[in-house]
Amino acid sequence: MSLAQQFTWNDFLKKNPDFKKKNVKRTSPEGEKAFKAAFKEYAKAFIKEREAKIKREKERVAKDKNALVTKLKAVDGGKWHLKAKKLNEKIGRFDAYLSKLEALQKKTVQLAKTI
Repeated sequence: MSLAQQFTWNDFLKKNPDFKKKNVKRTSPEGEKAFKAAFKEYAKAFIKEREAKIKREKERVAKDKNALVTKLKAVDGGKWHLKAKKLNEKIGRFDAYLSKLEALQKKTVQLAKTI
């Protein structure tokens, strides 16, 4: 769902009941100007929240990945190569997820620039 679909005129009227009392229309100059300002405010809050989520998730994943890397370095004994292979697969999944989060963060920064 796009950001424009998440914040509608009805949402705007719920937050600003004075415009509803005045019976201001969305297409009127006053309504359009007020809606654009409210949408920008909503978008900035949305982007800030999204960036915080991405940051928390990256920290969590990095911590888990480092724990697995430490575990991998400690692998020895019988059938060590099988244990190492499993751990490397898990570490690879974390790497893929981290790169996905990086791409999402870049998209978020780009979205912030366009708004």
